[in-house]
Amino acid sequence: MKLPNGGNIVVVDDKYSEIEPLIEFFGRQGVSVNYFKGTQGVFPTPPLVGVRLVFLDLAFSSSLEEKTIIANAANVLKSILDSNNGPFLLFTWSTIATNYTEKLKEYLLTFEDGKYRPESVILLSKNDYFKTESVSSLDVLTKIIEDNTELDDVDKERIMKNIRIRFNDDIGETKKIFDTDKMSDLVNKIESELNKAGLISLFVEWENCVRNAVPKITDGLYKIVTEHKGDNSSRLQAMVNSLSKKHLERNYTDK
Repeated sequence: MKLPNGGNIVVVDDKYSEIEPLIEFFGRQGVSVNYFKGTQGVFPTPPLVGVRLVFLDLAFSSSLEEKTIIANAANVLKSILDSNNGPFLLFTWSTIATNYTEKLKEYLLTFEDGKYRPESVILLSKNDYFKTESVSSLDVLTKIIEDNTELDDVDKERIMKNIRIRFNDDIGETKKIFDTDKMSDLVNKIESELNKAGLISLFVEWENCVRNAVPKITDGLYKIVTEHKGDNSSRLQAMVNSLSKKHLERNYTDK
């Protein structure tokens, strides 16, 4: 799978445990990512340029109002990506992706004059890759109380009795756990969408080639300079200045 390297992947989820499988997968591919928590998190300053893949959760608040969910998602994109970011693919990585992916796609067509419109919006529902398990808070509290060495057995029993009475033995909750058996399905889905991305896939491959070439060029230049005996600091500084001057001339000289 040809994935964009150099931090050109963004993942956004206020619950790290629900984005961790993706981050670990990219890590195994030797690909770095930029992780953000969403509406309650910290955003980059300045916004990022050249991002090619975005995995975006949609549930950043308890509100189920469509307008709020869509607006929150669009504003998160605006806070992370520069308006001149370039082409990218957006994966809606959320338990509510099925309900709001198409609406978000429509909204982004005109949001901020279309500056944050992805080339494609792909539904990637967490419900297909996570399983839900019940977790008893009562068991957690019991463990905490039992491990407390400052309480004697009588106090522990009294406290637990009051807790059971107060909550009627029912203080459970649920949590999502990634189904490791579904990892191959998730990878295949991402790979399939990248293969269908057309120009973006070609751009990613080209950018990777350029980015991978830079360390080799730097290493070669360094070896050339350091092969000469004596103080090479002035020689190296002159080379860096020359490269910087050429870069500025190419980008800022009036034509």
